Amino acid sequence: VRQARAPHRWPSRRCVGPGHGRGRARQAEATARLRANLPMERGDWQASLEQRLALAERGGQGDLTGFAEAAIKKRIDVAPLIERLRRYLQARDGQPDAALATALLEAANGETARADARLDRLAESYPTLAGLWLARARIALQEGRNTDARDAALRGLENAGDDSRFILLLARAQLRLDQVESAEARINTLLAKNS
Repeated sequence: VRQARAPHRWPSRRCVGPGHGRGRARQAEATARLRANLPMERGDWQASLEQRLALAERGGQGDLTGFAEAAIKKRIDVAPLIERLRRYLQARDGQPDAALATALLEAANGETARADARLDRLAESYPTLAGLWLARARIALQEGRNTDARDAALRGLENAGDDSRFILLLARAQLRLDQVESAEARINTLLAKNS
């Protein structure tokens, strides 16, 4: 008489080591960011924004500022995106990434005074936020306020070290202000740093 064998069991794949939960959280966030990018690639900017806002709501990095910059670069109609971000911010005023994205879109939509006011409020709570000074410098350059652009870029450099974006913005502002030698020195420093 043959005895029945016990069914084979594979070893458990449950990991219980330190940091395992963080790894899953990072993987879930990366998957959520990928899902947010897919609608954008298809041209569905509103759906991409909704997914990014949902990710930010869960404490993840929705990269709303990068999203806004991409929308501006593609020259899409930003008015619906601005409206949705404003509604989002009414309930969550302490979201710096959403506020920055909204300000960038407002400026691109010709609502510069509103964008500047939003950035002023953000500066009260986050005066060292590099993205704040980057947005201020970009908007000021866009508006031809070259002295303001220069000052914002300098402030950004104080807070962000030698971030090349600030160096380039500063050099552009200095060129517009006929400070050619200063601009050349900045660009030479940047080139030396990156070679």
